[in-house]
Amino acid sequence: MNNPILIVEDDYTDYERLRRCIHKINPSLKTQRFESPQEAIKSHQSNERWEIAFIDMNLPEMTGVELIKYLKPKDPKLKCVLMSGLDNCMEQVQNGRSFDYYLSKEFSSELFFRNIKSILLSEFGSRVLQDKIPVAC
Repeated sequence: MNNPILIVEDDYTDYERLRRCIHKINPSLKTQRFESPQEAIKSHQSNERWEIAFIDMNLPEMTGVELIKYLKPKDPKLKCVLMSGLDNCMEQVQNGRSFDYYLSKEFSSELFFRNIKSILLSEFGSRVLQDKIPVAC
């Protein structure tokens, strides 16, 4: 995996939790954070590329779904993970689904970690894993 993992998350605590989980899976994985969708769009327009993006549903300026609908046509290989702390989020976005994975931020640390690990394994195979992986972040 040569490109960094994109994280678009305006809440620092949620970002740090996700970053910590990713780095526990493999410390060599690089992340790139943007607090707003506009920052991510600007970076993408200047040819920045990612293999996978973790994008919060509730962002300033636009929703995570709107950002994904912008990025995917321009970069069809980009895998997008929509994240939300809202229970009813899936109902809101099931029609016209544009993301590859959904990740609830309301899970326990152990389940949250297992879900992130599962997503990374699905996309990158076992090469993404380090030798000893903790059970939670």
